[in-house]
Amino acid sequence: MTVDIAPRLARNSLYYALKSVVALVSMLLVTPYIMGVVGPELFGIWALAAVVTSYAQLSDFGIGESVVKYAAEFHARRDDESLNQLVNTVVITYFVLALLFGGLLLLAMPLIVGGLLRIPDPLQAEAVLIFRLSVAVFFVNMVMGVFASLIVATQQLGYATSVNIASTCVGAAGTFGFLWMGLGLRGLVLTNTLVALFVAILNLWLAHRLCPALRINPLFWFDRGMLRRLCGYSWKVQASNLSQLLVFQLDRVLLSRYLGLEAVAFYEIGSNLALYARTFITAVFSPMLPAASVLHAGKERALLVGLYRRACKFLALGAVPFCLLVVGLAQPFIRLWMGEGFELAALTLQLLMPFYLVNVLTVPGVFILNGINRPEVAMRTALCAGLVNIFAGLILVRSFGYFGLIAGVAGSLTLASGYFMVTLHRCLGELDRRIYAGILIKPLLLSLPMAWALHYFDSRVLIDDVFMLVAAGAVYAVVVGGLLFAGGYLDAFERKQLLGLLPWKRGDG
Repeated sequence: MTVDIAPRLARNSLYYALKSVVALVSMLLVTPYIMGVVGPELFGIWALAAVVTSYAQLSDFGIGESVVKYAAEFHARRDDESLNQLVNTVVITYFVLALLFGGLLLLAMPLIVGGLLRIPDPLQAEAVLIFRLSVAVFFVNMVMGVFASLIVATQQLGYATSVNIASTCVGAAGTFGFLWMGLGLRGLVLTNTLVALFVAILNLWLAHRLCPALRINPLFWFDRGMLRRLCGYSWKVQASNLSQLLVFQLDRVLLSRYLGLEAVAFYEIGSNLALYARTFITAVFSPMLPAASVLHAGKERALLVGLYRRACKFLALGAVPFCLLVVGLAQPFIRLWMGEGFELAALTLQLLMPFYLVNVLTVPGVFILNGINRPEVAMRTALCAGLVNIFAGLILVRSFGYFGLIAGVAGSLTLASGYFMVTLHRCLGELDRRIYAGILIKPLLLSLPMAWALHYFDSRVLIDDVFMLVAAGAVYAVVVGGLLFAGGYLDAFERKQLLGLLPWKRGDG
């Protein structure tokens, strides 16, 4: 990596990590409160509302990620005319898509609630209302999301992180306040509406500040050629997004249809923590997309390979110990967080986490290939995972119930990840397959015994207070992290970049 890209990439990754941590803390605070106020069945409906809005995201047609890629290239070249064409073309395209697909979804909602999800009759009217309101809020976010993508493309992620943290705090405050007022699920939708408006105003202001030449006039700046260019890239991303939803959201649909809302509620708690962990790791490496696009535009092929190798090492350094720590402490964590009676949620987290780890190891390769105009690889991989999960999930949930569904998710993630890695090395022939042994073996050998020791300790002693939980996690982190650093896992350059993230170290070099 060049001297100027490496510190920026590390700094932007830190911003993403901070944003994800704040979101996780907010989720940990509000989830028990929501469950306690509305109960398992309405909590299940709220979880399914998130599923419905996730599928509404398909109306984006993959354009959001295309905006980040092309805006990063135009901004790097100081091509203000193309940037204006890009932003305005996307705004008017999003508006048309929101009217078309939003209207269809609102009309189809009774069929989705009663026919597909099989929500009990007494709860269907409330579910239809909540789903419709949630979809409407989503489309507002989608239309205004182009300005958030523009901020990310400039790689000034301190601004994006500030907006995200502020919106998370507003959302948490609204959740507690409106539920305390007795508004139930409608209060949660009202909270999301206020957050959407707040974020839209801030992102619009920041986009103008970061790109002073930006002009919002869709009728003047709309460009069909730009739309064709976006679609040529975005349809591949769209297919990947669809397949991701078939893996990470279809499970809740199947649970609602075959096992009921309470099964959705327990699965939501366990799988949501695993998904947050995966999202956190993905978010940390998201700056690789604009960085890879810039390197690709400059024809820096050797630097791309170096970027991938170091990203994989940093990923293994954080993801392997973290995921195994989650497995080791899942039972006491869920017990202290949600109370007694949620053992199934903890077991769900333990079963899913290793397979999410396998999947997340492909993240650096996905961003590298997307940045060099090869999104079809991630698309084919996601399609593989999605199709396997559909058939495996349908068969296994009927035959083996709850744990059959988990087996289907695990199998689809493993097969798809293997396919992706094989294809990645075909696309980037310069990559040496032998790097993975050196990257993965040491973190695994150090983390596995410590994670098992934590699980064994809880089974014998019972971790029953927050202090013991934090102390156990701290001992794990110190032992595993210390051995990795003392064992020379990182080279001098990598240690410098990692230590450079510390506030008191930034002035050193």
